[in-house]
Amino acid sequence: MIRSKQITREEALAEIAAAPYQYDETVVKYALNKLCISDNEWQSIMKAQIKSHDDYSTYLPMIRMLKFPIKIAVKLKVLPSILYLKYAK
Repeated sequence: MIRSKQITREEALAEIAAAPYQYDETVVKYALNKLCISDNEWQSIMKAQIKSHDDYSTYLPMIRMLKFPIKIAVKLKVLPSILYLKYAK
């Protein structure tokens, strides 16, 4: 709504601060049941320290080092273009 200029940023922040996100408890229970997660496990997950994808090891540094060979492979249609666009660009 901010991007479409329906409300200002300050109005949006005030709205977020005034009313936290409301969710349907039955949907959460359904998802936990499908994932075989108990309520205690869910509570410990929600109280755990927030993590970023940077906290886990990945091949991203290697992919970025191979940026130019990946670009050539994409041009030769050996690799999908999304690989270059998403990770190596």
